[in-house]
Amino acid sequence: MIPATHPHPSNYYRLHHKKVLWYMNISQEQNWGRSSYFPAMHDPQAQDIIVQQEHQLLFLARPEDTVFFHKMPEPIFLRYWEERGVTLPRIICFDDISELPDLSGYTLIPFIMTDELMELKLRFPQLEVIAPELQVCKEINHKFKTRRLMEKNGFKVTTGFFCTTVQELEEAYRRLVSSGFAKCVLKVPYGSSGKGLKVIEHERNFQSLCRYIEHRETDIDLLIEGWHNHRLSLTAQLFITDEQVHILALTEQMIDQHGVYKGTNFSPALTPPELASYQEQLLKIGAILRQMGYYGVLGIDSIIDTNGDLIPVIEINARLTQVTYILPLVIEQKKRHAFVESRVVVFNSKADLSFEDYVRHMTKLTDDFRVKIDVYNFCKAAGASKNTYKIFLLVSTNKPERLTSVRSALDELNVQISTGVQ
Repeated sequence: MIPATHPHPSNYYRLHHKKVLWYMNISQEQNWGRSSYFPAMHDPQAQDIIVQQEHQLLFLARPEDTVFFHKMPEPIFLRYWEERGVTLPRIICFDDISELPDLSGYTLIPFIMTDELMELKLRFPQLEVIAPELQVCKEINHKFKTRRLMEKNGFKVTTGFFCTTVQELEEAYRRLVSSGFAKCVLKVPYGSSGKGLKVIEHERNFQSLCRYIEHRETDIDLLIEGWHNHRLSLTAQLFITDEQVHILALTEQMIDQHGVYKGTNFSPALTPPELASYQEQLLKIGAILRQMGYYGVLGIDSIIDTNGDLIPVIEINARLTQVTYILPLVIEQKKRHAFVESRVVVFNSKADLSFEDYVRHMTKLTDDFRVKIDVYNFCKAAGASKNTYKIFLLVSTNKPERLTSVRSALDELNVQISTGVQ
């Protein structure tokens, strides 16, 4: 059962007397099952932003632990959090983790188990890695296998069809549209954070995508699902041990009409019956995954649709998630605030903003709202004509209506910075 106060995830790792190194190899998952089904562009700025999200490790690691960074945050960012009472772990920074001189002396906890880590274990036999087995990890992260596993075990799934030809894809789309779905989602086996899926909003969009696929692929392996209108888009954080399934947190994902993640509500509006049903389903799912040999943190995306029906698994992320890293911060804020919400803001600007610049502008715009706002990740990537920013904030309050005011203010600030009007 979910506890009244969320436990620190590291409590379940059995880290007593271990020299722990945290490693966010967040970009590695994108190397699995690369496909050419969807138009895509290589974006060096986006890759740079992804790497900088490793700075969130500062909040999950214990003070006695070490975190590995590819790129150091600004010194003022570290002082900002020390002034907020966070005892930071030791930080080491190299281009590649294999460059760490005493790597074999650590117990490594990665974002996700990968082929790269398997090779690292062969090079450094003394290195202990706390993560699920690679094959189990790949099996559960495979969207199609997970869907079939849920169907086999009697769980409700979204309306959808597997397709191996463009003709099958067109027929499946017609069936979904005739069933009343205004939008559909096309998925490949692997992908996360919006990668590996395409939202189809209308017929013209679908036909264009079919032509693109047909020109590049003969045999295809795709899943098309109807877009279920939902009241709540949920994510559960589980920790699975050899003996038990633990629910770390139940949260609501805030996503836009295109399926893009905008933040997390850590106080989802679940009724008591919905909460009980959801917990029961999650523990059953967790038990199945435990029998498969999974160990560690994973995230399960779910929805409650507009009819009130629970679909417990949209997909499973067999790894740590963005929410995992800030759970310790949320635990602290929940002691004093009833409502806690993370916000992710992304914008481009010719302005060359530092962390301090952004905090000053944000504070000026939101100071009268009487909410606590913490900037827990400041990612910035320089380009030829613009800088790209991805900034993560944690907003805490006892009055939920203030969250709406903060969202509007942050949107206004993004526009101001993007247009150079501040």
